[in-house]
Amino acid sequence: GPPRDPQRLDQRGHVPVVVARRLAYLRNFTAWLETHRRLAFPDFMLVDAKKADTILAAYGRYLFQHGRPRGVYAETINAVVDQERNWRRLLEKAWDVAWVWKGLDEGVNNQAMPSEVFLALLALAFLWEWTDMAVLLALGFLGMLRPGELASLCCEDLVFVDVAGHPALFVYIKQPKMRRIGPR
Repeated sequence: GPPRDPQRLDQRGHVPVVVARRLAYLRNFTAWLETHRRLAFPDFMLVDAKKADTILAAYGRYLFQHGRPRGVYAETINAVVDQERNWRRLLEKAWDVAWVWKGLDEGVNNQAMPSEVFLALLALAFLWEWTDMAVLLALGFLGMLRPGELASLCCEDLVFVDVAGHPALFVYIKQPKMRRIGPR
């Protein structure tokens, strides 16, 4: 194939949006460090991994106590690891806090779109005679598809069948988000 720029491998796949988000979370963590630990971020980066792990776990408890989303905490850990790659597998306490937090959030309904919003969008699409958009909205919402899954669909991915005398539609997802989890 054509030659590729080897410097792209140094970016570890971070898109600018992720980099910007992590920098913002790092600024928040820095402010917390200075306020609650009387520690500047450059000094934090000089502590050993075990101490950094303990401090990050405390920060996670703080965020949990103050109702912040778990994703903010996880991305903060990732932002710190971006600064010190050697800590990547050494932040066990910090990640334990994140996993316990996730378990406590299991019962929380993370509804992507309320049904009322879906019905309003569907009505608007029909009102504006955007039939294709209405079909995509219905397929995505009723099929519980992620935006990337919906965008990658082709006609051959839709299989119309008869199930016990009732028409049904099966959707084949080539690249599901959770494809790396579970048996292969």
